Amino acid sequence: MGVGLICTYGVATCIVYSAFHEIWIGVSIWSLPAEERLNITLSNWILTKFWPFAQMFIKVSIVILLRKLLGAVIWFRRAATCIIIFIILWALTAVISLYLQYIANTPAKELSHFQYNL
Repeated sequence: MGVGLICTYGVATCIVYSAFHEIWIGVSIWSLPAEERLNITLSNWILTKFWPFAQMFIKVSIVILLRKLLGAVIWFRRAATCIIIFIILWALTAVISLYLQYIANTPAKELSHFQYNL
């Protein structure tokens, strides 16, 4: 739960940073100075990295709490274990898709070290 709380603080910090720089109150990001635009873009990129981990740790901790409270019921214990596995797999696929999205949107000259020279 503590790790999820720290990740949630990271998400909240990124959101507040973007909000104080007028990005979510109707001002176009392209009307901002280049340095501020870069900082907001970096903040939003970091937000996407914190979000799946925050969701995973908080959801798993809630399911573990319920599993401990209702652990005497065998079917509930099995269902909670399945839900924990599903949450972890969901978080892994979310992180993998975020990184693949980054690679797909990066220009080819920046990814030259990923290309094979045959």
